[in-house]
Amino acid sequence: MKFRVGLSGERSRLIMTLTGLRYFVALAELRNFSRVAEQYYVAQAAVTYQIKNMEKELGVKLFERSTRSVKLTPAGHNFYMDVAPLLKQLDAACKKAKMRGVKKT
Repeated sequence: MKFRVGLSGERSRLIMTLTGLRYFVALAELRNFSRVAEQYYVAQAAVTYQIKNMEKELGVKLFERSTRSVKLTPAGHNFYMDVAPLLKQLDAACKKAKMRGVKKT
């Protein structure tokens, strides 16, 4: 089990996952839980669960939700601006590693 130490020194279980971060970025861009679920071939409940856990872990609301719309809060916008480039960089690094690992015959 992985743990992290919070700012106040307490230990808490790490809930945030790479999948959750991907759902977060997709939701920030698509602004629709159903479309994110369709994009990742998962139930809408899975996306909602990941986002709620992320908000709980961070201690802030990332999205303002209504029956018709989803939009980023100021905290969500700042988090998006930090996370989106990191995911792009991670994807690029994975692609490079795969290309370098290809044996030339």
